[in-house]
Amino acid sequence: MEPGKNKPEPLLFEDNIFHLDLHPSNDIVVTGMINGRIKCYQYGLEGHKHLWTSKTFKKSCRGVSFSLDGKNVFGISRDRSIQILDTETGQTIRTRQNTHESPINSLLIINENMSATGDDQG
Repeated sequence: MEPGKNKPEPLLFEDNIFHLDLHPSNDIVVTGMINGRIKCYQYGLEGHKHLWTSKTFKKSCRGVSFSLDGKNVFGISRDRSIQILDTETGQTIRTRQNTHESPINSLLIINENMSATGDDQG
């Protein structure tokens, strides 16, 4: 690392990022990609480490969010599904299909038992 350098190098991606979220207590970032994947990286001043990639959705992943404790990642998609993944492994824990009549575009984790979503129709 260069002297005086106090920020991580940028993460570079081949595909467009639709959304990202930062872990509540660790140096981890998840990205929701236009190709339907969710990618997870550990980042820092000394470099980055790719932790996992999940081909989660049939269509674009429009939003990602860590659970409040950081143990899970929630993802929403244009295909109207919501998936919950394990933060450590990227494995799918739960899937809910056809959760809206229109594609989902917004996600807010309220607490461990409640989340709010919005879709293209408002």
